[in-house]
Amino acid sequence: MAIDTISTAKDEVLFVTAEADFGTLEYPVAADVVPLITDAVFTQPKTFLSDPQKKMTISELPKLSLGFEPGQFSFTMFLKPSGALGTPPKGSEIIAAGFGEAAAVVGSTSVIYNLGGINDDVMGLSFTHRFGHMVTFNSGCIVDKLVFPVKADESQDALGQVQVSGTFCKQVMAGYAYAFHATEYPIGATDIVVKSAGGVLDARQFEVGCQVQFRNPTTGAVVDNNSGAGFTVSASVLATGTITIPALLVAVPTGSIVDGFVPTASDGGSTVFGRLGSAQECLAGGALADILIFDSSVEITNNFKLKANEKTSNLYPITAFRAGNRQVLYTCNKVFRKGEALYYAESKAQTQKHVSIPVGNVAAYRYTFDMPLVVYNDPVLSGGEELGIGLTGTAIASAAFDDELTLTMI
Repeated sequence: MAIDTISTAKDEVLFVTAEADFGTLEYPVAADVVPLITDAVFTQPKTFLSDPQKKMTISELPKLSLGFEPGQFSFTMFLKPSGALGTPPKGSEIIAAGFGEAAAVVGSTSVIYNLGGINDDVMGLSFTHRFGHMVTFNSGCIVDKLVFPVKADESQDALGQVQVSGTFCKQVMAGYAYAFHATEYPIGATDIVVKSAGGVLDARQFEVGCQVQFRNPTTGAVVDNNSGAGFTVSASVLATGTITIPALLVAVPTGSIVDGFVPTASDGGSTVFGRLGSAQECLAGGALADILIFDSSVEITNNFKLKANEKTSNLYPITAFRAGNRQVLYTCNKVFRKGEALYYAESKAQTQKHVSIPVGNVAAYRYTFDMPLVVYNDPVLSGGEELGIGLTGTAIASAAFDDELTLTMI
């Protein structure tokens, strides 16, 4: 029986790789997998302009092709401690990039994410995303926003996770087609003619920079994937339906599937339950004391931007910069207890509080958000059976700067 042509939503995997040179696509290995819990979205539509030339017609005319605006991406992933002290979790590069740092500070018993400073480079990531019968390769990705929800209920949201969003420079894709030859492509062949299921020449689905593999059309088994490294497409000629790749290592029969290559994911780490670990608070400089909360959230917005209107002979944006101040926001909800009208007074006085929010309570399977200086906004009271108080605030830096938040895995 032939491979089903219908894509399924479960056929999804995402990999992340730190870029050595911003905007230069890096390809993943098995350990680079991201522990996704929602569909990842990577979009970069091309810009088209209505032809402004005056002509003797009222008909709509073909649009003029321009360049690409910065792409947008978003997804939610588990934040899963590795289970080994001093070992970063899966997707660590994403957290570091969202903190504005090149990498976490890895010690023998901890992994610490610190906020970047004004002179630190904007970190570039490459995301390789398989979703159904398509793989996209996304380069120059910058993480503009991280949201860490922490909940104590029994929902999926109570599992340690982070919502990630940002922008990127360039996307290339690999689709799904078939190798066409009189018999087979021999070992060493580099130019492969690809056709759609209907026999139409179709190199359009394989853009320069994507990676492909060859599979058996009946079983789906790999025929050749360059020894697990994938074949990088260096040319794609639409007129002849030909893609150029490194030399084949195995003879590839005509009719073999040609599709995007991703490595076999190597997962790791353990999920943590947001109810475990006591939230703590005190006046800045004081001794932290336990407080009872329902839920909380820590949010970083970097205000990173990509410059899309530079004259570079390139259809894609290539320059990232910091467009404004970083914001670190904190929210929590708790029961309104006696004496807690003090939060209103503290809001009016802009009293600085030290807040610590842990997730998990077992060594090597926990992490903590620490905000030494939080200033609250006016609280909000609400509720039915019991009255709750909602707190929102901003984490601010000390005189040393760039220390309003740390995330520590211990």
